[in-house]
Amino acid sequence: MTLRCLLCALILAAGLPAQTAPAGVAPEWDVRKTLTAIAEQTTKLEPILNQMRPKDWVTGGAPETYVEQWQSAKTQNQSVAQAARNLMQKPDQITPLLQLVFRIQSFDSELRSLEEGLRKYQNPSLADLTISVSAEGAAPRNRLQQYAMELVSEREQQFAVADREAQRCRESISKSPRTTRQP
Repeated sequence: MTLRCLLCALILAAGLPAQTAPAGVAPEWDVRKTLTAIAEQTTKLEPILNQMRPKDWVTGGAPETYVEQWQSAKTQNQSVAQAARNLMQKPDQITPLLQLVFRIQSFDSELRSLEEGLRKYQNPSLADLTISVSAEGAAPRNRLQQYAMELVSEREQQFAVADREAQRCRESISKSPRTTRQP
């Protein structure tokens, strides 16, 4: 009996990472579609980033930090695209998923700051275009964040069930009488 409990708990725990799209979590095909949209969004933003001239802004009185933010934003944009493509292989991996969500948030913050500099020191129309193109990608970014929340919540529930089952098995093992072996 106790061996059966222990075996069940081990099987349950071993199967947790391999499960895909439990109830309440978006299916993998939908997540892949979202990741594709995010990767495509970076392609739309790249030419806009390339049109920005923060070094010229500095000569016009802008702080040097715009140049650093611009370089970082270009790198982040490429990294977001690559991370989204990599995550398409196994969209249920929590660590790369959260890394992508945080990277997107960091990129969005840098882009907003650059948009302000763009508006003030270069071209208000290009700043409006930046906002517009960025807004187009809001829905996939929000879906990805929602998926991350749902996946983490589901995994927490699965681990809680596995932990309770393991505790029950431990109690069962500790309460069972020990059998002594006869030589």
